[in-house]
Amino acid sequence: MSLLMDLFRNLFRTFFKYILFFSILIPTITFAANNSPLLLTSSQYSLGLDLGVANPTQLGNAPIFPLGYSTYSYSPNDNNVFAAMYGVSISKILTIDSLYTLQLGVSFHHVSSMDVKGDLAQGISPPYYQSNYSYNINSSQYLVDAKLSRQLYNRFFPYFYLGLGVATNKAYNYSTDVPDYLTLTPEYSNKTTNSFSYSIGVGVDYLVRSNLSIGCGYRFINLGKVGLGSGTIGNKNAGAKLTQSNLYMNTVLAQLNYFIG
Repeated sequence: MSLLMDLFRNLFRTFFKYILFFSILIPTITFAANNSPLLLTSSQYSLGLDLGVANPTQLGNAPIFPLGYSTYSYSPNDNNVFAAMYGVSISKILTIDSLYTLQLGVSFHHVSSMDVKGDLAQGISPPYYQSNYSYNINSSQYLVDAKLSRQLYNRFFPYFYLGLGVATNKAYNYSTDVPDYLTLTPEYSNKTTNSFSYSIGVGVDYLVRSNLSIGCGYRFINLGKVGLGSGTIGNKNAGAKLTQSNLYMNTVLAQLNYFIG
């Protein structure tokens, strides 16, 4: 239930920001735009290519768990991590009226490897032994998406974007600098998790020619659950998990669209 409430809270905050932004932008566009014919009405399909940068709001969780007489505490570093993001899409163009179009289609996006680094404190009693740990995360996102555009000055097309689907999140390559001879510490296996995913955003496209546009946009993405396999010590389950319920991303994308049909 708490995960569902967390999802709704984040959706509400994000939509509120967009509504506030467009409550100012849309009236300006409406008064400024002319009513010349929409340039995309002659096209039926769009092929898209995206390339950009993704920044997670948080990487990793901070569990504390006892095991026997010892305590293990994980604290991910609060450092800014940036990863490359790229994707492709294909969509059908539907004309709503002379100024508005709706693109419905499917897309694939991939987020390159992100490094999760943190501090591990473990021991029987304070002061605990201090060490470092790290692992990697990458993700692929498969979405059914919609893009609502409005024409502005013939060649500019501000838009809303919404995508719903599945993310395949891989956590792998866990390591720690705790020496084997000094003390026991959990080891974590690689794990791939499939999770519900969504993406919402805004942007603007510029029509370079009748069948080609370039643009830029912002997207808020939830890649869903991601984490390593359960921790083990000596092949026995230690009851520890380095898993986060939702991996949120802020992304900025450059976009290229080719229109056919």
